Parts: sequence; C-alpha cells; structure tokens
Amino acid sequence: MPSTDDLRRKAEAATPGPWEQSMADTGNPEYVNAWWQDKGEGQDVANCETAEDGAFIAAWHPGVALAALKVIEAADLVVDCDGAYGCAEAEVQLDAALREWKEAK
Repeated sequence: MPSTDDLRRKAEAATPGPWEQSMADTGNPEYVNAWWQDKGEGQDVANCETAEDGAFIAAWHPGVALAALKVIEAADLVVDCDGAYGCAEAEVQLDAALREWKEAK
C-alpha cells in the first residue's frame, strides 16, 4: 500500500488543478470520451470512457489530494496528542486543514 509520502510526491508532480471535465459524443450512448483540462493552462491532462469516471477524476485533482493529506496529517496530530499539551494547537491545525480541503473541492 502506498504511503502518504508517495501520494504527496505524485500529487505534487501531477498537472495542478482545478480541472474541468469536457465530453465528446461518440455516437454510441455506451461510450463517452471525457477529458480534463487544467483551468489555468488549458491543456489536456487525462481521458476516460465514461462521464461518471470523468466527474470523479476531475473532482479529485491534485490540489484536493494534497488538501486531503493535510487533513489526515492534522487528524493524526489530534489523535496522538496527550490530552493536554499540544491538543489545542493540533485542533487548530485540523480546522485549518478542513477549511483548505473544502475550498480545494
């Protein structure tokens, strides 16, 4: 299973988001060609065959993945705190990470 460090490296190396999904009608209702463009660059970053897959991939762009990693790391700090010292700061970090994650989506 990949570590969070592996996921972070891959997300940082990927074309940044947010991405937007586009679709082309192929004439076959069972096959939809979907692709994503980086809103900042306008370049194609991926493609797939279904609209559902396209919506998921576009929503889970690298910015969302990195923000989710911050939430996981901050939650670990809250769980690991000893109940007194450092817990308030850990909770502040978790709140900030959750806000950043919501904004990234």
